Amino acid sequence: ALPISPRQVNSIRNRFNNTDVYCTVYSYEENKSQDESNLLGPFYLDLDMQFKNDIEYRRLIRDLRIIVTSLKEDYDIEKEYINFFFTGKKGFHIILNPILFGIKPCKKLNIYYKEIAKDLNSKTVHKVIDTQIYDNKRLFRLTNSINSKSGLYKVPISYEDICKFSYEEIKEYASSPKKIEVNMNAKKIDKAFNKFNEIQKRIELEEELKNTRIYDKTIDISEVKLSKCIL
Repeated sequence: ALPISPRQVNSIRNRFNNTDVYCTVYSYEENKSQDESNLLGPFYLDLDMQFKNDIEYRRLIRDLRIIVTSLKEDYDIEKEYINFFFTGKKGFHIILNPILFGIKPCKKLNIYYKEIAKDLNSKTVHKVIDTQIYDNKRLFRLTNSINSKSGLYKVPISYEDICKFSYEEIKEYASSPKKIEVNMNAKKIDKAFNKFNEIQKRIELEEELKNTRIYDKTIDISEVKLSKCIL
């Protein structure tokens, strides 16, 4: 991975013929390492499932629709605020603006995101959300770049098209780059904000309890009775 600024993305695309090019999900503080820095970036989901035909593909779409419903019911996030991308191979990326959750830069953002992903995945039938991708250096394929495994592009796509396209139709759709339309009207949603805060507090409490248990296991050797040593 090459450390670059957002302004250098196009040069990287050109250098690698716009094929299998990635960037980090998160932004980092200047003059700090990735491990030391606070993180800020969109909430993301990677829906990943092996399928060979349209019947199997529809199982993935079923779970995607469940996720969209759960985001509305549990977080009050309408689908108009959700950005969808076909990855060019066997799944979808879902991206949400951090503003919706009222998120501020923090070191454990990836951990909080993982908890949301696990919660959403528990609602699905086929468990299509990859919950192992929430490290603090996560790379995501660039939009409108080529997936070398399929020759197709990672492309933005509407929820309506996802629901109506067959697998053959979505592959045809991903055979060329598509215009990126970004919803610029994102605002903090109270229910999403409160849910995110609940997750933060729960994780912090779990860590405190874990540290307390470790402390409680510390033995005061002055109180330990030792057997006599026979020489």
